[in-house]
Amino acid sequence: MTDTSTDPFEVVAWPAERRLVLYVPAIEAATSVTSMAEAQDAARSLIADLTGLPEESISCDIRLRRSPGMLGGSTPLA
Repeated sequence: MTDTSTDPFEVVAWPAERRLVLYVPAIEAATSVTSMAEAQDAARSLIADLTGLPEESISCDIRLRRSPGMLGGSTPLA
């Protein structure tokens, strides 16, 4: 498990049907938001809900990637 006191959780994001999908590989979970402005809070909330960690102690490194379904693009989950 990621040590949240020093290492941020990696969050992979990509656009899908007027939303932004957020995938957290460390916990193999995803959620979606309507804008990038919501991404940090949504990712922290998801991680807190599934790990039991306090939300305020969680930091995230969100990286925008191509959609896994786009032709010619590499899947961000590989």
